[in-house]
Amino acid sequence: MGRFAVLLAFLAILVAGVGALVWRLTRPVEVSVAVVRRGPAVSTVFATGAVEARERRTLRPPRQAVIAEVFVKEWAEVRRGTPLLRLRDTAREVRRERARAELDLVEGNLRQGSAFRGAAQARIAEARENAAQAKREAERHRGLMEEGHIQRSAYEEMESRARALAEQVRQAETETEATLAEWESRRRKAQAELDTLAAQERDDVVTSPIDGIVLDVMAEEGELVGPERDVLKVGDVRDLVVECGVDEDDISRVRIGQEVLIRLAGSNGVAVHGKVFEVLPDADRGARSFEVRVQFDGARFVPDADGTGLRGRTELPGAFALYSGMSTELGIVIERRAGTLVFPRPALTTRGTVFAVENGRAVERTVVLGIRSFDACEVLEGLREGDVLISSGVAQIRPGMKVRAVEDAR
Repeated sequence: MGRFAVLLAFLAILVAGVGALVWRLTRPVEVSVAVVRRGPAVSTVFATGAVEARERRTLRPPRQAVIAEVFVKEWAEVRRGTPLLRLRDTAREVRRERARAELDLVEGNLRQGSAFRGAAQARIAEARENAAQAKREAERHRGLMEEGHIQRSAYEEMESRARALAEQVRQAETETEATLAEWESRRRKAQAELDTLAAQERDDVVTSPIDGIVLDVMAEEGELVGPERDVLKVGDVRDLVVECGVDEDDISRVRIGQEVLIRLAGSNGVAVHGKVFEVLPDADRGARSFEVRVQFDGARFVPDADGTGLRGRTELPGAFALYSGMSTELGIVIERRAGTLVFPRPALTTRGTVFAVENGRAVERTVVLGIRSFDACEVLEGLREGDVLISSGVAQIRPGMKVRAVEDAR
C-alpha cells in the first residue's frame, strides 16, 4: 500500500511538471508590435561619437617634474591665465642654489673695493713703483757712463733691469684684466643660468589657455609626470557639439549643412536634431574614418546661478540635457522621401525579414527595402499599410510562435 501511494505521488508530480512545461511552451509570448504606416523615410549615414566642448584643451607639463600643487577641481570655473597646477623640479632647485652661490662669489670679487681688486691694485702699484725706481737708476747710470765713471756694461745691466720691471707692470695689468674678464664671464653665465631657471619656474605654473571649466584632473599632487602625460582637461561647455567618425566609404556623401538625427545616451531611442558644420580634411589612418562635427538645433545654455557664467547645463527641445562626454549615435540624412510605407527598424531581423502578427501567431515575411535610417526602414514590397509587425526581440521569435501583441509607441 505504501509503495502504491509513493508511485501515485510520483506520477502526480510528473503529470504536473509535464503540464507546466506544455503550458509554458504553448502560451502566447508577449511582444511589442508596430503598424506599417505611411510617412517620411530617410536614408542616413550611420556614425557614433561623443558630445564635446567645441573649444577645449588637454594640457601636459612642459617637461618631466613632480606635481607640487593642484589648484583646481573638476567643474571649477577658470579664465584664460588662471593657474591650474604647479610643478616642482628638485634637481633644478639644486642648480639654482649653485648658480646663486656662484653669482654671489663673482659679484663679490668684481665689486669696487673687494679684496680681489685691492690685492690686484696693490700688486700693480708695487710693480709700477719698482719699475719707476729702476728707470731712474738706469738714467743716473747712463750719466755716470757718459762721464766715464762706470763701465758701459754696468749701465746696460741697469737698463735691462728697468725694462724687466716695466714688463712686470704690463704683465700684472694684463693678468688683472684677464682675471676680471673671466669673473665677468662667470657672472654672465651664472646670471643666464638663473634667468633660465626663472623662466622654467614660470613654466612650472600650468595655466588655463581658455575660458571654461575644468573637465578632468588626471594627475595628483606628488606624482611624477612627463611631457607625454595628460594632466588636465579644460573646455568651454557653453558650446557643446558632437564629434563623430564617419567611415571613409561614406564620407563622400557627407556635406556641411546636412541634417543629422542624434540619439543621446539615456534618451530611450528618441532622436534630437542637428546639422553638420565641419568635416575635417584628413583621415584617421588607423580607424579609416574622417572626423565630422555636428551642432545641435535649438540648444540653449543655462548658467548656474552661483557661478560666473562659465559653468551650467545645455538644454535641448524635449527636456534633454547635454553633458560633455555623452555617447551618441548619429544618422546623417542623405535623402528624404515623403508618403512612403515605413516600419521601425528594430522589426528587421538579421536575415532581412520581418515577423507579422496574423491570428495570434508570428509569420515571417521577406521584404524588399528602400532607404533606411537607424530607427526606420522604407518597404517597397512584401508589406501593406496597416500590417502589424513584431518590433522588439525579433532574434528570439520563431515562425508560427504564438504571440500576444502590445503596441509599440514608435
